Amino acid sequence: MQIDPDIPANAIVRAAVLRPILGHFAADPERLAPALAALGLAEIPFADGYAQIGLGAYLALFEEAARLSGDPFLGARLGTAIRPGDLGPVGLLFLQSASIWRGLQRLSRLTAALQSRTEIRLRREDGSVHVEYHMIGIDAGRYPQDAAFSLAAICQLIRSGFGPGWAPEEVHLIQPVPCPDPLERLFGAPVLGGRDANRIICDLREADRVARREDGDLIGVILRHLGQHMMASGAGSLVDRVRGRIAERLGRHPVTLAAIADDLGVAPRSLQRRLAADGTSLGALLTQERRALLSRLESEGIRDRATLARHLGYADATVLWRAQRGWRQGG
Repeated sequence: MQIDPDIPANAIVRAAVLRPILGHFAADPERLAPALAALGLAEIPFADGYAQIGLGAYLALFEEAARLSGDPFLGARLGTAIRPGDLGPVGLLFLQSASIWRGLQRLSRLTAALQSRTEIRLRREDGSVHVEYHMIGIDAGRYPQDAAFSLAAICQLIRSGFGPGWAPEEVHLIQPVPCPDPLERLFGAPVLGGRDANRIICDLREADRVARREDGDLIGVILRHLGQHMMASGAGSLVDRVRGRIAERLGRHPVTLAAIADDLGVAPRSLQRRLAADGTSLGALLTQERRALLSRLESEGIRDRATLARHLGYADATVLWRAQRGWRQGG
């Protein structure tokens, strides 16, 4: 058991993704403890779902967990037991989606919020939707547990949001599958190994069926907790930590130098000086966050100016309009 040296050290996954593995060994945690220690994961604060761990360590641990449990289908088994809340705001946003297709689009855009070096690619073809799970620059065939887990988790998200009887039409895995029966029972569909990608295929009409009316306000709240600045734990650079605090406060609490400094446990003047040394300021970071959040909200189809202003922390739509005019004039 070792970490693949070809996986970049800065490739990370959120600790929440590891919880199913830890839960599987909850009755006998000592069985997994040596692997956690060997991979440098023993001291990770898993209670903090946003804590970062190395992607290479996570992938190696998943394969070792399957070996220790004697279950070659562990990844798929854990994926079918996933709950939307286990994936944090990403899972909750999926539940708010009007259709399966809309949920898959959001999942595709937000995968990086859970795991870097990872893509979910969508394709509509011949009456079907192809949902492909890819790891960028990493040989996915070496990590069948992660692949099966990810595909099974997507299926389970769909069942949670759109009905427990849902099933894909077909499942493809890169890894050969000598005995597909257990996987087919877990997925509820034919499973074909030795394919060119890890994917699920589902019916296009079913994916496009509108199941609910979306709540724009609730989606806006969830979006504030997503993206690359979700780390409230203190990990990352000072600028990243400030961005995280801004994202948490935006639209809910005042974003002031004193408030952010208090959140971070530093003096306001010290925070101001350190940001200046990094070539930025609280005002500049606040504007960047507001512009990024506005873009995300509008991409979700939220157009009501009062709603947008509220989520961005502005008093009303007029103040938002003035801010946007200033952005355009300032480049």
